[in-house]
Amino acid sequence: MALLINVFRILQEAQSKNLVQSYKTTELMIDGVISNSETNDSNSFSVFPNPVNQILHFNSNLVGKLIKIYSIEGKFMKEQILRNSSIDVSELKPGIYFLKDEEKLSPIKFIKL
Repeated sequence: MALLINVFRILQEAQSKNLVQSYKTTELMIDGVISNSETNDSNSFSVFPNPVNQILHFNSNLVGKLIKIYSIEGKFMKEQILRNSSIDVSELKPGIYFLKDEEKLSPIKFIKL
């Protein structure tokens, strides 16, 4: 898992320095834990504001969809069927998290303040 996190951080740093324009990784399962992956493809959704304090909003209509939240370590934190295009994350501790919906393959990263 540490190797996946390091690869993910290297990709993020390369992208922030404009060394890489975009990248796509595939979700991996290791000992039942979701990997830390990110994508820049057209099949993904995005969230705002990011970083977030309380309410995280989605750019696409995910009403009725099951959303799961994982910590950066891959630990399952929360799941909720959305009643609107937002989710309350106020109970999460500050840190980096990943959202995954029931249909998309690529998790979305967000930062909880």
